[in-house]
Amino acid sequence: MTTLDLAVIPGDGIGKEVVPEGLKVLEAVLEGSGIDLSTTHYDLGAERWHRTGETLTDEDLEAIKKHDAILLGAVGDPSVPSGVLERGLLLGLAAKAAEHLHTHPKGREAIAEGAEVLLGQDGGGAQDHHLAVVGDGL
Repeated sequence: MTTLDLAVIPGDGIGKEVVPEGLKVLEAVLEGSGIDLSTTHYDLGAERWHRTGETLTDEDLEAIKKHDAILLGAVGDPSVPSGVLERGLLLGLAAKAAEHLHTHPKGREAIAEGAEVLLGQDGGGAQDHHLAVVGDGL
């Protein structure tokens, strides 16, 4: 059985509501697929910035890089000066972690196996399907 190791960053506001529901959907989709889901939650966003003044530390980044993928909720809060979270967290993740995750062999294999199971059920193979995952603002 393959395990998909997911870094979960709920973020702020609606992200804290949407991410748990997204995890429920992901677990339901993966049920019976032969892919187990392992999650680690990270406290990154406005509340942390208010508590510590930090957005994304080197330690956070190194821990996140060990995962196969990131589930990132909405980030932002009007109580945080404009640009703080965008530069410190979002650009930090995009610049430093995304490159690693896009080339992570275990992540590609787990996603490919899941795509075969989930998209290949209609008789066609995964090669007949194209799957793109996008989010608001991408």
